[in-house]
Amino acid sequence: MLSRTSRGPVLARRRLRSELRQLREKAELAPEHVAREMVWSVSKLVRIENGTVGISVNDTKALLALYGAAEPETVADLLGLAADSRRRMWWAKHRDHVPATFLEFIGLEDDATQIRQYNPFVVPGLVQTAEYARTLAARDAGAPVTRQVEIRMQRQRLLFDRTDPPEYIAILDESVLYRPFGNETVLRDQLNALLDHMREDHIDLAVVPTETVGRPGVPVGFVMLGFADEKDDSVVFYDQPGSDVAAEAPADVARFAEVFDRLLALGLRGADAIAAIKRARDRIG
Repeated sequence: MLSRTSRGPVLARRRLRSELRQLREKAELAPEHVAREMVWSVSKLVRIENGTVGISVNDTKALLALYGAAEPETVADLLGLAADSRRRMWWAKHRDHVPATFLEFIGLEDDATQIRQYNPFVVPGLVQTAEYARTLAARDAGAPVTRQVEIRMQRQRLLFDRTDPPEYIAILDESVLYRPFGNETVLRDQLNALLDHMREDHIDLAVVPTETVGRPGVPVGFVMLGFADEKDDSVVFYDQPGSDVAAEAPADVARFAEVFDRLLALGLRGADAIAAIKRARDRIG
């Protein structure tokens, strides 16, 4: 079993940018003043505070001094964030082959303690079999098939083979259980894999019956990521053609959370969900 020893670089950079911006605002320092003192352009400071570029430990230390942050605990925490934000992780080797937003998603997913996902069209990636994933990837115009499958399988392994795996709650539309990708063997094996996942304590799968009345209209799939530390706000990634889009504003996250809860309330759970998956599998023969 795997274990985690520190936060990942994406979550660390996300927290660091927020903390640094708050410290600058608390010190009542204009971006122009900070840029002049640091011998930077204003655009560099903006990019740091937006999280589009990283910041070194030494530059973080200089900013903290400029902002008057002197509490040892605060300084140590933020310098730790700066160090963590520079770590190189396994997904870095795929940087030239997949969208930057997807790499950001992988990085945040890697640190999530709760993952809530809804997909109205296909089995969610974290519970896909390799052959199901391969069949889907072959229809995609994105990264090469082998690379897409490799990334998906590694995400599954590194998340779920830990000593402390995240809580994973996925909602599937019932039609997904009958939608063939590849030959019948691919779908049958995928449905059997879902039944196996239902036995795992940290995985909860719900199935919304196709004929359910009153379901909220959700035209896209989405994933909500929650984190252990209350200072790290939840984030939502939702599907768009060719990439994923992140929603971080509290109002946006709350709206997705409400939709998820409504769908979950309509879904079959536990033994009823297992029965629905078995019905679909048994129809294949």
